Amino acid sequence: MPNYEQLLKTVQICHALSDMKQDILLFFYDEDTNKFFILAGKKARIEVTVYPDSTAEVEIGDEI
Repeated sequence: MPNYEQLLKTVQICHALSDMKQDILLFFYDEDTNKFFILAGKKARIEVTVYPDSTAEVEIGDEI
């Protein structure tokens, strides 16, 4: 089960992606690892992982 801080960080990231007019293609919570995964982007692949301690890792890949 995600904690409050992790949920808040995930919503903040989704909001920021939306403000930047990026499509959110996939939003997934893995109950086994307690991590959120967000796949976004229009021209580049943006992958975000939000860990249970509310830290986030962002990876920006090549063009889609």
